[in-house]
Amino acid sequence: MFGQVVRAHRRRLGLTQEELAGSAGVGLRTVRDIETGRVGRPRQATVRRLAEVFGLRGAERDRFNELAEPAEAVPAAGAELAALREETRRLGAENEVLRQVAAYFARAHTPPR
Repeated sequence: MFGQVVRAHRRRLGLTQEELAGSAGVGLRTVRDIETGRVGRPRQATVRRLAEVFGLRGAERDRFNELAEPAEAVPAAGAELAALREETRRLGAENEVLRQVAAYFARAHTPPR
């Protein structure tokens, strides 16, 4: 999920992966690996640099930092889902992938009635 959020912010700013890497002072491979999910837990310094390039502040930055942490087991799924929905709404219509992930988690983690 974090990689999808990074990609969405990068696209919102109209940056290529190479441009984002240069602006954040990280390697192109790092950006690529984060976006594709190959990096499960990016370094805090990398997360901080990306947040700076994206112009994230306050609660928005806190949420970005939280998304960089690996997802916990099912008990945290409700909070993760709520946060993902909020992030999806904020980023707008261009992020259909996030909506699909949110819908998947809503179906997968909805308690039986």
